[in-house]
Amino acid sequence: MCAEVGAEPFRLVEPLTLAGILFLAISYPASLLVRRLERRVGVL
Repeated sequence: MCAEVGAEPFRLVEPLTLAGILFLAISYPASLLVRRLERRVGVL
């Protein structure tokens, strides 16, 4: 499947962009949650 998508020009950028957006959408709220938990527990 990857070879099929990568065969067309610039079609490889779309899945990588989507993966990056999904990673950001998951990791940013998770980092905010961890920061809130650290403040509550008093780690830093």
